[in-house]
Amino acid sequence: MMKRNNQIGQSLIETIIAIFVLTTALTTGLSLAIYAFSSSSLTQNEIVAANLAREGIEVVRMMRDSNWLAGDVKGSSWDLTACSDISGKLCFPKAYQKVPSHNNYDLNSGNQRLVFNSSNNTWDLNNGNNYYLYLQSDGTYSGSANGTSTFARMINLSFNSASPYTNQNSNQELIIKSVVAWQGKNCTAFNSNQDLINLVTPCKITVEEHLTNWKDYK
Repeated sequence: MMKRNNQIGQSLIETIIAIFVLTTALTTGLSLAIYAFSSSSLTQNEIVAANLAREGIEVVRMMRDSNWLAGDVKGSSWDLTACSDISGKLCFPKAYQKVPSHNNYDLNSGNQRLVFNSSNNTWDLNNGNNYYLYLQSDGTYSGSANGTSTFARMINLSFNSASPYTNQNSNQELIIKSVVAWQGKNCTAFNSNQDLINLVTPCKITVEEHLTNWKDYK
């Protein structure tokens, strides 16, 4: 009888240990799954934000290049000038200004809102104070307020005229900062007109690029 009781006691202990091991394994597995899901969501937001920020840079570059091309089309009737800071050579110094009626791409310093007009497939920079981007039904992000808003994008433009730039005839360095932030877990909440450059949050990506009027000053 004593031997049988010992066997019953051992079986009970083994069962308790097995349950404990199984519970620990399930808890660990669940924790890993939650962590993996959270990391995946963070990575996805970072990828989307990086692409949106890069898009902002490329659009401003396109605007600068379009001003050059439009200036070439208009020729001397538009802005062909003898530029004193390059020994009187002819140049088109309005690289950062719109060229009517070809485009409306004025590149002014300050915080800007980048807007895509789907009706005529054109971009616009303006001083609007709603930096939210809305997820559209086709999977794209737009400033049109007819979808879900998770991301916000702000374009900051400034000009550097320190040497070797002369600050004459648009011989300046255009500094572009495309800042994208998003809302979510562990992210700092922000409103639609938030200055994203000064926003302190782990959920933000900034892409910076410097452009010059190299066409006339190469």
